[in-house]
Amino acid sequence: MEEDYEFLKANAPNPDAEVGVVSRTLDESKWIISYYQSDGPTSYYIYDKSLQTNGDEKETSGPTLTHLFVSNPKLLPYRFAPMEDVRIKARDGLELVGYLTRAVEKGSGTSPLILLVHGGPWARDSWGFRAQCQWFANRGYATLQVSWDLFHFFSLMMIVLVSSALPNSLPNIILLFVTSKPVV
Repeated sequence: MEEDYEFLKANAPNPDAEVGVVSRTLDESKWIISYYQSDGPTSYYIYDKSLQTNGDEKETSGPTLTHLFVSNPKLLPYRFAPMEDVRIKARDGLELVGYLTRAVEKGSGTSPLILLVHGGPWARDSWGFRAQCQWFANRGYATLQVSWDLFHFFSLMMIVLVSSALPNSLPNIILLFVTSKPVV
């Protein structure tokens, strides 16, 4: 399985693409593979592990990848910004996990930053293509998404107590991000 993953990663359309196995035949000789990326639509391929012969039984070649389709082909002509995972050191020494989509380059210098807050402690941000972040990046804004997923581990009462402090912590996240030199 490790050799398969190395082959699939080496032949990915984008070096940052995440390899996913969508389906496999029972004998595992053919797989449907997805390449999920943060800066474009998902691509799907058939990964054929069976040995290919070229008429002469002695001549064989290794596995092949055959392109099937792209999840949203209308996006192919456009340039998108990659999403980066970042770690922001909080005041208590713990790391906050976040995702940064930088502004699409329109010159040098810094760009305004949008802190994109998700729907609450029952949700989590994840790496991948986000149309909203791409829309902001296209217009010169960087977008920072920070996960509050440690709330999953608290009881409901604790969530109520801690979440009352969230509005005050949002400006702190921006300050921490700007001053802590996050690990990208």
